[in-house]
Amino acid sequence: MHELLQDVSQEFRLEAENKNIKLGIDLDTDNVLTVGDIGLIQRVLENLVRNAIRFTPVGGNIVLSVAKRPTSVTVAVTDTGCGISDEEIPLIFNRYYQAKDEANAYSGSSGLGLAIVKRILDLHDSQITVTSRVDSGTTFEFELPLFQQAA
Repeated sequence: MHELLQDVSQEFRLEAENKNIKLGIDLDTDNVLTVGDIGLIQRVLENLVRNAIRFTPVGGNIVLSVAKRPTSVTVAVTDTGCGISDEEIPLIFNRYYQAKDEANAYSGSSGLGLAIVKRILDLHDSQITVTSRVDSGTTFEFELPLFQQAA
């Protein structure tokens, strides 16, 4: 997971720098292995980081993090963006849904990114959780099974 987070971070580093956003990584533990389709999980992270950049103001922060649990790996993307209202959180994973944020009304988004994220994580038997406060930021978090090597 560490290498994947670093790859995704590198992919968006220039875009974040152009918006004066600090894009960081928080690796809670030594490198951890998980079970999943690396290409699809990369797509999940790319969609989450792309949204974080879109909705984080100039001078904000985005952190990609991974933490090892007893039987799983928790992956999170946290930003200091505009946040999502409690009323909108249940709707954001619907296809074509776009948050009612006047500042980003013309963001060029299709409203499919989070629907794709949810579908990919469903295929991995993982749920995504959202914690958000308007004008303070958002955290998207999901878990994948920890790869257990045979002894």
